[in-house]
Amino acid sequence: MRTLLAGLSLFAAAAAAHAVPIATPSSWETTLQARDINHDGLIDAYYDTSTNLSWLADANYAGTSGFAPASMFTYPPNVEGAMNRDVAVGWAASLDIYGVKGWRLPRALSVAPVDCAHNQGRGIQTGLRCEFSPEPGINELVDLYHLLGGSKGPFLNAWLYGLPGYLMESNYTGPEAPGYNLDILTSGPTEIILHETFAGYAWAVRDGDVMAVPEPSTYGLMMLGITVLALRRRQNKTGRGLS
Repeated sequence: MRTLLAGLSLFAAAAAAHAVPIATPSSWETTLQARDINHDGLIDAYYDTSTNLSWLADANYAGTSGFAPASMFTYPPNVEGAMNRDVAVGWAASLDIYGVKGWRLPRALSVAPVDCAHNQGRGIQTGLRCEFSPEPGINELVDLYHLLGGSKGPFLNAWLYGLPGYLMESNYTGPEAPGYNLDILTSGPTEIILHETFAGYAWAVRDGDVMAVPEPSTYGLMMLGITVLALRRRQNKTGRGLS
């Protein structure tokens, strides 16, 4: 019994180690929880308990990983991590972070002010951009920005100011210019409707808590256990048949 209790205590302590709020005092300390997916002592993601979303710890992983080096073939040019939207969507969907898949770009409702197409000559009809500040619950990344109080918080390479902004998974689907990018700058932050050829940064996010996803080794042990049980049942049936 004592051995069982000791084992349970160790298990609880190990689980708690991955659910300890970030130590830096802030308004988001009890909301964001650090996640070390491969248990190497480095933080790979942060789980937002208020939205049930897990954000990759590196906000410009596409750049730091070498997937999207600085290039003259994007606009703006020479920006490490900038990609066109279709490339960014595919990049996020292909991510495998230590066995955790299902990543995507942040989502946003395609909501813009009525006068967005005629915003001082800079609206959709001009082929440039229309800026507006979304209400809470409209844009997942904007909500994270407000949660952090406009700071980088614990994230690496967060809020790379100025153009390009961060690309959304969702496109603007209004009648003026369907297919344009929904993009956000972080000087506000402002959600802007950018021309579809503009490049942007990509910050990977995932639904749910990444630590709730079984590791590949866990799947392997499960399959081994199922196989052993199946073999034992077959042997028992064979033994009864012979007798």
